Amino acid sequence: GNWEYQFADLKEKVEEFNLMILYMDATGVGDPLFDRMAAKLSDILVIPYKFSIPSKDKMWRNLSQELVAGRLLFPYSSIARKRKTTRRFISQFVDLEKSYMGQYLVAQKPPTKQARDDYCDSAALACLAAMEEGMPEIETSDQFSFFK
Repeated sequence: GNWEYQFADLKEKVEEFNLMILYMDATGVGDPLFDRMAAKLSDILVIPYKFSIPSKDKMWRNLSQELVAGRLLFPYSSIARKRKTTRRFISQFVDLEKSYMGQYLVAQKPPTKQARDDYCDSAALACLAAMEEGMPEIETSDQFSFFK
C-alpha cells in the first residue's frame, strides 16, 4: 500500500481524539509505522505490541472479559447503523473464529480473501491498553456524539 498516505491518514485520525496512550501492532510491516507514529505523536505514549500466539492470547482473553462484562461499547445510533464502517465492525466480530492452540486462545478471520479482522485487533488492543495502563477518570456528557 501507499505507506505515506496511510501514515498521514492514521496520524490525522489519532490526533482527532485526546489520547494519552496508543497500543500499536509493531509486528512485521507494522514496525516502521509504529516507529514513525511514536516519533511524530510526542504527546501520546505509543506502545509497540508484538503479535505472537502468547501475546494475542492475552489480548483475546482480555477482550473476551471486557465483552462479557459489558465494558466494551460502540456507537449504535440510527446514524451509526447506516454507516458501512459500523456494519464492517459488527461483521468482523461476528465472523471472527475462535479456537485453541494448546493452552492459547486464537481468534482470527475466516480463511477467505474477503475476510478481515482489523477492527477486532484494534478493539482488542484498545481494551488491552486500558487494562494494562489503567483508565483515567473521565468526565462524561449526554451531549457528546461520535458523529458530526
